Amino acid sequence: MRRAEEAYQREFEVREGATVPSVEAQAAEREAKRDEQAFAEAQLATLRAAFEAAGDAVNLLWMDSALGAESGAPDVQRLAAETGRDVTEFYAAAKRRKRAVLRLLAEGGGSSWEDDA
Repeated sequence: MRRAEEAYQREFEVREGATVPSVEAQAAEREAKRDEQAFAEAQLATLRAAFEAAGDAVNLLWMDSALGAESGAPDVQRLAAETGRDVTEFYAAAKRRKRAVLRLLAEGGGSSWEDDA
């Protein structure tokens, strides 16, 4: 069966001028994408847990908005108006979020990250 598939792929490449990834390559690509998605979801869950443990409601609001957004980062002006918070709270939260992400990345790499601030 495998020889027939390879012959078909060669014939298809010659006639159509296109290459078709092997079934194994397609499966490996799908598996890699699933692994990347699972890793990203785990990182987001860890980040959310860090914000919950710190009682950082502003970053939790930002995360909920960012994950629900169709594209790009949420508009902090709009978030501030919707939540009745001062926009400066969201800018301060962005600094905390950056430190939390750097800490998360450092821990994932096996090193430690010391907070300068």
